[in-house]
Amino acid sequence: MSVRFIYENGKGEVVDESGNEHFNMDIDTEAYPIDYITNFDEHLDFYEKAMTPGQAAKQLGVNRRTAYNWVKKDQENPSDILEPNNGKKVGRPSILNEEHKRHLVSFYDDNASAVVDQAMDSLTSEFTGLKIGKTSVYNFMTRECNLTFKKAHMHSIQRNSPDNIERRYEWVLNWSKNDNDFGCNFAVWGCECSATATDNTI
Repeated sequence: MSVRFIYENGKGEVVDESGNEHFNMDIDTEAYPIDYITNFDEHLDFYEKAMTPGQAAKQLGVNRRTAYNWVKKDQENPSDILEPNNGKKVGRPSILNEEHKRHLVSFYDDNASAVVDQAMDSLTSEFTGLKIGKTSVYNFMTRECNLTFKKAHMHSIQRNSPDNIERRYEWVLNWSKNDNDFGCNFAVWGCECSATATDNTI
């Protein structure tokens, strides 16, 4: 029995390696889907991008060092399968938990104008033995408790007193009577113009 290679010649005809037309045969495409088993184009797209581990890490959104460690593990043991991250947080566990969160939320419900130092004092007095920094408390309140902080703008009481408001109102009326409309007319102060009409320069 001889082996003959059969292929499509680009014109829709099935021929052998000599160019002779081959007999017709029925192929059950659903029973044996060859395209899904091997597709060289997909192989090239998937495996041969010629990326460095750093570029691949950037594309995948992982740390660069992690990608280099994956490559090293793959070179040491190619049959080992890399398991994806299971979603657990890595690193040191948080010092503050749900009890602290409830305490801080109730503290700010009662004292809306309290600052972070006062929240720290409240936490350390409520929970004995708690040692935590100001930055950690601030990050916990903004990330876990969803609290926002706004800077208080302090003004003197005299700024908005009725006498000062009346004086400002009279000043604006005085300027508007003197044909000084800030929306239309303006003057440039401190500008020295040395150009004249005969200089042809500006």
